Amino acid sequence: PGMVVDDEQAERNGFEEVGTSIPPFVGAGYRHGGPPGGKAQTARFRPNLPEAGLYEVRVGYSANPNRATNAAVTVAHAGGTRAVSLNQRK
Repeated sequence: PGMVVDDEQAERNGFEEVGTSIPPFVGAGYRHGGPPGGKAQTARFRPNLPEAGLYEVRVGYSANPNRATNAAVTVAHAGGTRAVSLNQRK
């Protein structure tokens, strides 16, 4: 059980590249930023929550040695925000 907000449903600024070569992934593939050193890009995932309450937030990605070691993730919640750095090589 749970709720999935896939990258196709996200509000994206950039992330036009679609990949399918490194499973697993949800849906038809995964969005990525292209080669390193490119422009800054953002994706905002807005779940349609059924009610107020406590929810566990998970991030799915296809780990690979060519991924970012410091992907910035910010979770907004009723009490503010929490920022974490995600190593997508693990």
